[in-house]
Amino acid sequence: MGSEDFIRMNIGYVNGQYIANPLTRGAGVTMSLVRADGLLVVPSNSLGYEQGEEVEVELYKPVEQIKQSILFSGSHDLSVDVLSSLIKEQDVSQQVISSHTGSMAGIMAIRKGEAHVAGIHLLQSESGEYNIPYLKQYLKNVPVVLLKFLQREQGWIVPKGNPKQVQSINDMIEKEILYVNRQRGAGTRLLFDYLLKEATIEPDKIEGYNREMYSHLSVAAAVKSGSADAGLGVYAAANALQLDFVPVSYESYDLVMSQEFYESKQGQTIVETIQSQAFRNQLEVLGGYKMEETGKAIYL
Repeated sequence: MGSEDFIRMNIGYVNGQYIANPLTRGAGVTMSLVRADGLLVVPSNSLGYEQGEEVEVELYKPVEQIKQSILFSGSHDLSVDVLSSLIKEQDVSQQVISSHTGSMAGIMAIRKGEAHVAGIHLLQSESGEYNIPYLKQYLKNVPVVLLKFLQREQGWIVPKGNPKQVQSINDMIEKEILYVNRQRGAGTRLLFDYLLKEATIEPDKIEGYNREMYSHLSVAAAVKSGSADAGLGVYAAANALQLDFVPVSYESYDLVMSQEFYESKQGQTIVETIQSQAFRNQLEVLGGYKMEETGKAIYL
């Protein structure tokens, strides 16, 4: 309050309305200059804007280009960056704009018509089934398609050499591990809570449980810097930062979108890209993925 604030924004066009998402202003601020579609000015007499409010944004790009953008919400994965890069190679007018909000927030974005695609990996502890139970619960009146994407390997991201010899959830307590967590609503957070429940460990016994990160790379970076001993995340993030990785399980990381978007030209571009050899080749380099059902559509 008392001074203007300037927020770089990504903008997409979903169901006849423009949706604006703020870009990070942390360490990646330079990259946000490249990625931004426009600038939001928060006036000096305002404390800010709430989600759902209408604002004026000064555009950096033509409206027609913004209308070609694919808004992606939900869980973070490095494969989405690969997907975005390949789509842009095919058509420079298209871009995939990612907001790493967690799986549950991704589902809510689809429900509210604020994203074209959401990445989700939500384990229902009662059935042991991924994703579909949550879609039936939260999107039961919305015609959506679950697009099978990847099986990805989750595990303990630890420093090179695994100095504290982390092997299981029980080591978090027995070896006094300083943990770094994912945010509430993230599928990895649900998996960690599931492991705690199975081991009858209370969350407040985990040192660092309330320290939250919004991406797998952020978890890996915390371990790399020495500010955490371990975090649960995907192999590709550990591999990217040359850290060690202790496998826990494979999980279903899938894409959800409205039926209308799935059947659109942009939706089919996504299907064709994730089934391409170029996409498969790049994921093999990242490591930690299986692609047994990639591209299979399930109408819900």
